[in-house]
Amino acid sequence: MKKLALLLSLLTFVFTMSAQVEYVCDFNDFETGTSNMNGQHGWQTSHMYTAGSPDFDVDYVSDALMTPDESIGIWYVHGGSGIGHMATRKATPDFDFNFQNGGIIDIELDMHPSYWGTFFGVGYDVDGDGNILPWADNPVDGGVFLYARVADGTDKSRVYLPDGSYVAFDYTDNGTFNRYKMSFDFSAYNGQGSVTVFVKPGCQGEWIQQASCTNVNMHLNPGSGGIDDYQKWDGIFFYCSGSHGGFDNLVVRQQAEGNVQLIEMDDIPNQLVYNDPITLTASSTSGLPVSFELIDGPATLQDNILSLTGETGIVKVKAYQPGDDLWLPAPDVFKTFEVVDPDQYEPEVTIRRPYEGTKVYMETLHPVMLVVSAYIEHPEVVKFTDVTCCIDGQEIALHTDYPDNPENGYFYNVWTPSAFGSYNMTVTITQSGGKTTVFNNSFEVTNQIENTMDIPTLHGDLVCTPSAQTMRGEYALPSHVGVFNNIMAHYDHNCVNGNCDAYDRVGGVRVRNYRGEWMELFRYITPFGKQCEDDLDITDYTSVLQGLVEFELYFETWSGSGYNPNLTFTYTKGSPEYLYADVKEIWSGIFSFGDYANQQPVPVVDYAFGDKAQAAKLKITTTGHNWSSGQNGTYNTGNAAEFYEATHHILINGENKYDQHLWRTCNPNPAGCSPQNGTWTYNRSGWCPGSIGLVWDFDLTDYVSNSSAELFYQFDPTYLDYCHPNHPDCIDGVTCTDCSAPDNPVLRVAGKVITYSNDEEMILSVNPIETEPSFTAKLYPNPAKNQLTINTDYEKGAVSVLIVNMQGQEVMYFTVEGQRTIDVSKLPAGIYTVKMLGGCVETQKLVIE
Repeated sequence: MKKLALLLSLLTFVFTMSAQVEYVCDFNDFETGTSNMNGQHGWQTSHMYTAGSPDFDVDYVSDALMTPDESIGIWYVHGGSGIGHMATRKATPDFDFNFQNGGIIDIELDMHPSYWGTFFGVGYDVDGDGNILPWADNPVDGGVFLYARVADGTDKSRVYLPDGSYVAFDYTDNGTFNRYKMSFDFSAYNGQGSVTVFVKPGCQGEWIQQASCTNVNMHLNPGSGGIDDYQKWDGIFFYCSGSHGGFDNLVVRQQAEGNVQLIEMDDIPNQLVYNDPITLTASSTSGLPVSFELIDGPATLQDNILSLTGETGIVKVKAYQPGDDLWLPAPDVFKTFEVVDPDQYEPEVTIRRPYEGTKVYMETLHPVMLVVSAYIEHPEVVKFTDVTCCIDGQEIALHTDYPDNPENGYFYNVWTPSAFGSYNMTVTITQSGGKTTVFNNSFEVTNQIENTMDIPTLHGDLVCTPSAQTMRGEYALPSHVGVFNNIMAHYDHNCVNGNCDAYDRVGGVRVRNYRGEWMELFRYITPFGKQCEDDLDITDYTSVLQGLVEFELYFETWSGSGYNPNLTFTYTKGSPEYLYADVKEIWSGIFSFGDYANQQPVPVVDYAFGDKAQAAKLKITTTGHNWSSGQNGTYNTGNAAEFYEATHHILINGENKYDQHLWRTCNPNPAGCSPQNGTWTYNRSGWCPGSIGLVWDFDLTDYVSNSSAELFYQFDPTYLDYCHPNHPDCIDGVTCTDCSAPDNPVLRVAGKVITYSNDEEMILSVNPIETEPSFTAKLYPNPAKNQLTINTDYEKGAVSVLIVNMQGQEVMYFTVEGQRTIDVSKLPAGIYTVKMLGGCVETQKLVIE
């Protein structure tokens, strides 16, 4: 079982060409068959979160896993919330790495990522207890470390810097052992130092230099005496949280002489087989010219011109710089990309309207919506160049509002039937390269309409649980024009096996419209440990509830067995005032209420109605959350927002036109959901437990003729939260119990504009709402103990931040503009979810020690 790796001694140093020194720890002389790494050969271990958590195992195998060289490795197999362990190695005469003199140093390690994360790095044991616990202890230990994890496949690998910020790299961990390397140049950036990351997948083959983590400024401060001073770094450490992590073959390599250089080269995107030649570009930090070599794949290389041969496969290119009298050879950079033949891929197409075998209802012949969704592998290079429908000899071109978003894939247009009766529809998809694929369905256009139609959806088959809070499904609804004047939704809130969450939780139903945009259909706040039902008039959403519709059920539940509701739509025959209605969601998010630093967080929208619109309304659902939960006094002003009676305003073109009295009587319960446990009888800010959130309608028809209107949702300007840390006059024990308490009020807002017309062109006129730019956010330290810093690059001002505990309780709310540090010392130790809203929602996990 032991291979050549066993020939390595426990701790050795090797001189190579008198230019570098290597220190190797391969763990092969460690005592096996023990769950106690602590104290072996200079290593000291410690729990990261939970005191008494198990130590590392030392063995050849762990379950079915072996190290890449089949030698002794270090394993962590223990799972559970807050479980994690650290190992730290200080320098000794036989393992005498030294960062004090700077220079060029590499650290390598074979690492098997655990579900919740593994990392390794180098840093300063500030408190001298023998352990380096990044962002832990007082004073705080830390340094630079590389982090990888498996959980959900959503987190990129990353390198954390001493200030808690990180740089992500695009290598997708394959859930097996990989060899990682951090290469430090402590002379770079005028002494601030740089780090470059390399990965060797499966611990074999060439190093893959990570483009986004090449020559990253570490922002070190030599001489400061802190964790950002590499001259104080005195230990190497690794860490594992949860099973199943593994470590082997640690190497510290110190370059004794010569100037290091690196190659910087962007990744090469995937290509189509017939694409034009690619001009390769790269630069070295030394300024010396970079050369290229074709390693493998269907291409030819002449100097820096890479030409494809017209065959499929993986192309691998090497960039290299051999150095000179002053500069050492640069580490080779390898770039790979896939050459794709679009003819080898078939699109996945769903004809949504009219759906297969269904009827289209209308009293007289009118234009009806056609909707198709289409997806294909490699959407980054394989595009849909043409989507057409042919019905009754008439060809209709479909278009999309999101041509550059492969996650959307919705195409639509209208078609006018020539007569009542049955039709066959042919959909032709043309993709990159000219390949066409044909799909067919059949439907009937009829004027035979029942007085009422009950259409069940969800059927209890979508289940939200504490571990899976969102579920999606598709359900067929009738297509129609001008024949239903009322659509009611009947919602049966069922709990799996009758085991309901004991608390009131926020959730509801979202649907996808013909443009492929998700929108909230309704919001439902669960009753306290009970099953109930409610009804809502959703006639205004008639344009969405047709054909095969994608539904999303979501609930922020943290206990019980979960929810599996039923949802039935009742369509009532009648003549609506307008044949067509359209809906655009203009606001959707969680916003701070009464924040002195950002009293009006909902963005102003300049809404363009289009020249075919004849009437319009604004629909708003607002629910207030958080309240004064302190036992010894208030933690926010006025018991807001859940139990605060506020009046908000709708300003149109700068004029206050409507008031929204955000208050609802809960006893008797508006949905008849009583009795309940808990505080269900108390009136609330726009909602009651066990009912659908209240919807307000505001008429906008007077503004349609002006083509547009500026819409401003003004939160009650008379309210200020004097307990908010942003308020300059917040004084602990005077204005409130604790200015840093986690109960600042928030309002959940969903706002939609509904437009009406008898002209079908209204629904074809593109009315894009300006999309808020995406943003990135960094939380550090994480784990946090006393303070948490959040840094965002959101370009439109403040980001709303909501921290939720594992029970789904909103424990803290605040806003961040740029960067902000908050006190989290009063939060109980555990794992939290941090939701940050800045146009889109960014969600990250946070650990509090």
